[in-house]
Amino acid sequence: MEVRAQQIRKEYIRTSRDTNILTAVASCDFLIPAGQVTVIHGSSGSGKSTLLNVLAGILHPTEGKVFYDGMDLYAKRDEKLSGFRNLHIGYVPQGRSAVSSLNVLENVKLPYALYEEDGSSAALEMTERFGIRDLCEVMPDCLSGGELRRMAIARALVRKPEVIFADEPTGDLDDENTKTVLDSLRQLAKEGAAVLIVTHEEEAFTYADRIFSMNAGKLSQESCRPG
Repeated sequence: MEVRAQQIRKEYIRTSRDTNILTAVASCDFLIPAGQVTVIHGSSGSGKSTLLNVLAGILHPTEGKVFYDGMDLYAKRDEKLSGFRNLHIGYVPQGRSAVSSLNVLENVKLPYALYEEDGSSAALEMTERFGIRDLCEVMPDCLSGGELRRMAIARALVRKPEVIFADEPTGDLDDENTKTVLDSLRQLAKEGAAVLIVTHEEEAFTYADRIFSMNAGKLSQESCRPG
């Protein structure tokens, strides 16, 4: 599934003595091709997470449209949009996103539970891949930051989504687990998924087909893998 943004822009109105507008994402066109890993890097506050959330159907753009294989994402009503995201999009947010009342296995298989499907087999496979199989019965408040991050990534990938958005996916991880996560995202792209990674860490660059930078809300392409 291909994701294409057309002249998207995101602004916020900040009220002060003189009302002013913050442009979080300047007007741009952007493509996330199926079968590729696209990386956006930039400093904190550059607008890269805002852009990711607009592309993922979480944050409505001020202007412009986002298309998934030609389908206008924001033309959908909220209920239909939520269902579409759960079925087709894997989303790894920044920070902690665990449901505190569910254990690790229940958190990982949550995308299945929303449709009254079991999903235990797929969830167990993911916990094994990310080294948290022995933590399946553990509650989130007993996990380290790195374990919580791996759980969030396992949950995002459990349904083998067609589009994957990963916002700083390796921020709390050591070198070994960073490689595991990036290898998994690269493999999913090889299997046909469209993958976007937002990061400030250079480890992701070697996994990328295309690298973009973002500064003060402006997006620019830096490099493209030959071939």
